[in-house]
Amino acid sequence: MTKRTCKTLIAAVFAALLFAALDVRAVHAEAASTAIERTTQSVAFRNDMRQLWEDHVFYTRMVIISVDGDQKDLSPLVDRLLQNQVDIGTAIKPFYGDAAGAKLTSLLQDHIKTARELLLAAKAGDAAKTDDAKTRWYANGDVIAAFLTGANPQHWPATATKPLMKMHLDTTMDEALAHLKGDWKADIAAFDIANKHILMMADALSLGIIRQFPDKFKEGAGDPAASPVTVTMTDSAFDPKNVMVSPGTILKWMNSGQRPHTVTVDSANVLQGGPDSGGQFPNGIQPGKTFTWTVPMDAKPGDMWYYHCKFHGSEGDGMSPGRGMAGSITVR
Repeated sequence: MTKRTCKTLIAAVFAALLFAALDVRAVHAEAASTAIERTTQSVAFRNDMRQLWEDHVFYTRMVIISVDGDQKDLSPLVDRLLQNQVDIGTAIKPFYGDAAGAKLTSLLQDHIKTARELLLAAKAGDAAKTDDAKTRWYANGDVIAAFLTGANPQHWPATATKPLMKMHLDTTMDEALAHLKGDWKADIAAFDIANKHILMMADALSLGIIRQFPDKFKEGAGDPAASPVTVTMTDSAFDPKNVMVSPGTILKWMNSGQRPHTVTVDSANVLQGGPDSGGQFPNGIQPGKTFTWTVPMDAKPGDMWYYHCKFHGSEGDGMSPGRGMAGSITVR
């Protein structure tokens, strides 16, 4: 048996054991679970989750190649990879809330930043820095696993999430080391294993959400993680100024102008909460950057938030938008 065949067999056995563990306490509901997992909404959500994690390993591979070749595209590639972690965090916001999505993004971005340190240290042959970064990288993986289990203990138990994350790190490490050594066959084989594993991991995550929130995935329930509604920020206005949304909708403000802007909820609003970019962008949303906010799942028809740019607009009176660069969000 070749080394590649052995690794593939191990991965297949691990996948079988993992999915058995994920559903061992729900055998009596297997038929119902299978049905909800095949709805139009479930299939779309699973495909979206697969795409996010495929991007994760794809851009990670590009970073590995860039580091090895001392290429000039390293910084923009890392930036794109960091954005992927924002996208993954955003994908769970309709289910666990904005704070949980932001936390997952933060943990995953630490995962990427530490991986970059690890690659650069390994490339430079610095054993001490390599060992330090590797220790922190695996520790971060355990924290990510614990976060996921805390959010969904029934369907993402620690016995599944911790091995999932460890195998993701192991396969990525195998790929990186093989590439840095110039062992191209081993490099390609390792990437194939890493890619297959990440699809299994994406399925485990999406199925966990579907099983935890089955009512959101019934036929006719609508897309629980619909594509974001985009509001473009020019240098003087939000476009569109007023948007109609459903509970769980992700709103994305994109700064296409030349000046920084804010998305600041009006203090006179009847409803509490609402979008506020200040925590993520204390100096304003810079040109080319985006800010996202998820409409609460418990929002009711007629709920409304007014907001403004504190640099180029003003607050309203709680009954209408303010002057200048201001807008509104209404739940349909």
